[in-house]
Amino acid sequence: MNAPSSPSSLDASICASCARHIIPARARCPYCGGAMQPVHVEGRGKILSWTAVHVTPEGIPSPRTVALVGLECGAAVLCLVDNGQIPVMDQGGEVVFEAGLYRFRWAI
Repeated sequence: MNAPSSPSSLDASICASCARHIIPARARCPYCGGAMQPVHVEGRGKILSWTAVHVTPEGIPSPRTVALVGLECGAAVLCLVDNGQIPVMDQGGEVVFEAGLYRFRWAI
């Protein structure tokens, strides 16, 4: 796999049969069973859904905000919202992933 093309690039895989992107990268497609090839995808997307987790394990601050983010490539990623910010769904919720983390910041 080549080095990521941008700081917000994420490791993924693409199916040789059905062309779906999957994160995290894996050997076989969970949709059709086809062989996967490693790729990097742009870490930009929109919030599909979110929730605030108020009951967390001991030592983990609460509330923790988690969001399901749909990436431009079609894959979806469940991640922590940076700094616990609450997503604003009616504003489009465009986000950019922080380098190397499954956390994001609001797109500018």
